[in-house]
Amino acid sequence: FVDAYIEEPAQIHFIQLPQSYIDPVRNAVTNIVSMKSTSNPTRIQNSSEFEYPKPETRNTDLGHLIPGFANPVPSCVLPSFLFNKDGGYTAFVKFAERFKDAKGIMINTFEELEPYALRCFSNAQNPPIYPVGPVIQLDVCLILSWIWSNATSMGSHEPPQVKEIALALDRSGHKFLWSLHVPPAVDAAAGTVHFKNPEKMLPEGFLERIQERGMVCGWAPQVEVLGHNAVGGFVSHCSWNSILESLWFSVPIVTWPMFAEQQLNAYMMKELGLAVVMRLDYRKGISDVVMADEIEEGVQQVMDAGREVRKKVKKTEEMARKAVMNGGSSFNSIGRFIEDMIGNI
Repeated sequence: FVDAYIEEPAQIHFIQLPQSYIDPVRNAVTNIVSMKSTSNPTRIQNSSEFEYPKPETRNTDLGHLIPGFANPVPSCVLPSFLFNKDGGYTAFVKFAERFKDAKGIMINTFEELEPYALRCFSNAQNPPIYPVGPVIQLDVCLILSWIWSNATSMGSHEPPQVKEIALALDRSGHKFLWSLHVPPAVDAAAGTVHFKNPEKMLPEGFLERIQERGMVCGWAPQVEVLGHNAVGGFVSHCSWNSILESLWFSVPIVTWPMFAEQQLNAYMMKELGLAVVMRLDYRKGISDVVMADEIEEGVQQVMDAGREVRKKVKKTEEMARKAVMNGGSSFNSIGRFIEDMIGNI
């Protein structure tokens, strides 16, 4: 598919990166400053010894001073690939070093959301940074809706977790829309049952009990749902698109990250006071089942109309919409990008 696509005449030059590009680079010169806490001495970790938090080594609270974050970032919210013993950390460093080869970096964010991070990278050592967000797909065509509704989601849960979610929603007393995805098919020899019908994973009688105040579906038009004024909260895996969409529509998030950079996104929302924290370090396939009591507590907190997080999210919505209007920060950033592009022709 990729080969056929890039053979099409275009003014974009595609570069295919070989696997060797991300193979281990064992002699990295970058060190990470790691802090156990403000009361303990600073530890310097060589990049080849970058540790994943493990209870047996008592390093579960390691924090790292990372440009763009005002406070030390705990190891438990960093991407799993970073701790790959075959060179994950050094690959990240190499990727970051190549940023300086670019003429500019366009980012789907806005100055009012991440002023500290943008200031950290806006200097003579880095190429120009163009925050142009929030860029949100507000109109979803019927074709994409059909594709997404028939796709297998990486954001699915196994039956034990599904039952705990159902129990929490049942007890919460709130109206809800639950987008329930079927786990991907697994070989029968692995001992995992593939549920073609997600309703079979639900507790007996659940659908009957909640039929007046809840709905369980597969794929849901997330943007349209978040845009409805009846929606008061969003239990989210914290992908960046979902975060921007929730902020655009002033819907507070309950954090439940699963993979990729979602844990770091959730941590950022917590630091900014824009989310209710349920989990920050949950990882699909590794973490224990989140129990109903914890899920219900997150739902109750996000639905509390008087919570400070709701006020902050509303203020951020106003800033996000202003950013893309004529004269706004992202509008002006796009203008600078166009001017710089013309100047380099």
